[in-house]
Amino acid sequence: MKDVFKQLIIDFHARTLPRPVKRQIKLPVFPASIRKAIVFIGMRRSGKTWILYQTMHDLINQGTPLKKMLYIDFSDDRLANLEAKDWQLLLDAYFELYPELIHDPDLHFFLDEIHDAPA
Repeated sequence: MKDVFKQLIIDFHARTLPRPVKRQIKLPVFPASIRKAIVFIGMRRSGKTWILYQTMHDLINQGTPLKKMLYIDFSDDRLANLEAKDWQLLLDAYFELYPELIHDPDLHFFLDEIHDAPA
């Protein structure tokens, strides 16, 4: 499974990021010392994935390199056999690809369709 995660990460970093139509959305701002997760919930086809892409573009425009972002779409067929015990392998795969980032506090993980992943 780690090799699958690595390939998904490599594929994400190699492709052109889709450019969404800019929406007026303001995410909450927290002090840098607070590590947080922001969750988007809503009806199907309401634009949640596009908000993720917009957020990634905003980060890039603020100077964050793409390699400091991880995007995984859990509806990808390559993750069909994912088990709860495999969650650590996602982090292992990312940090094997980017070992210089292991202590970087400015990483952004975008987990799309996470309800398809096992708990």
